[in-house]
Amino acid sequence: MPERNPDLFREVGARIAAEPKLYNQKRYSRSTDCGTAYCIAGWVGQVLIEQSPQVYSRAKGDHDSIVIKTGRNRSIKHVGVIAAEELGLNEEEASILFDSLWEPAEGLTVEEALVKIGNGADISEML
Repeated sequence: MPERNPDLFREVGARIAAEPKLYNQKRYSRSTDCGTAYCIAGWVGQVLIEQSPQVYSRAKGDHDSIVIKTGRNRSIKHVGVIAAEELGLNEEEASILFDSLWEPAEGLTVEEALVKIGNGADISEML
């Protein structure tokens, strides 16, 4: 079982709370009048690119993929795969959290749910 990354969950939750108009769970990234809106996986990708531009960048012409630079090597991975790896989610957890219909449990904001998940809460209990 991968180890969760609570700091990254917190950062993504804070970004979504600060700019709710730039959150759209239905697409990895989408241009809007307010800027680019991201789903949770898309926000993870954006945070990684901003925090480590020497390692991560957007794939040209493909908003759903991230370029990873390690030394002289470059690889391209889907943003959902990178987000799951960096958040410490297994495949089943990622499929739940990154689903276009995912919403936090009643009474929780997206930020609150992400913090709880980052701290080890069962993702299925955050629906």
